[in-house]
Amino acid sequence: MQKHIEIDYFAVSLPDLLVFDQDLNIKNAIHCNYQIGLGLLGLGRNQEAAKYFDTVLQTNINHQGAAIHLNMVDFLNRYV
Repeated sequence: MQKHIEIDYFAVSLPDLLVFDQDLNIKNAIHCNYQIGLGLLGLGRNQEAAKYFDTVLQTNINHQGAAIHLNMVDFLNRYV
């Protein structure tokens, strides 16, 4: 997650990167936090997973996966 990300000019998604001009390091951190949250959720460590999903949503409020899985954590805590 700490690695500095640079554009690989062989990447097939390069046109998207040029159009939207995103900070690749922030995008990578969001993706890594989301994946860690999913892993923790799969292990049943719901409260830890919720913290990672919250981190994702603080950076990108429109991240649908994090929002859905954060709601799933609330559901699991109530009914399981």
